[in-house]
Amino acid sequence: MPQTGNIPQRMPERTLAWEILGWAERYIVQPDGERAGSPWRFSDEQIRFLAHWFAVDENGRWVYSSGCLRRSKGWLVG
Repeated sequence: MPQTGNIPQRMPERTLAWEILGWAERYIVQPDGERAGSPWRFSDEQIRFLAHWFAVDENGRWVYSSGCLRRSKGWLVG
């Protein structure tokens, strides 16, 4: 049965997210606001979401084939 509701608290056993997060934090900068020009930083919730989004099984296949994250405008990085 697919996960519904909130993002699971437990991190997936296998995920490609760490490489993606590392790349993003190295090359993406905050575009505006007080931290404009600073390295991009993900919130814990964003990290958890990406870890699950890019989760793979023991055969290297995607665990999830679809997903949706809905948040209000102005969703802040913690």
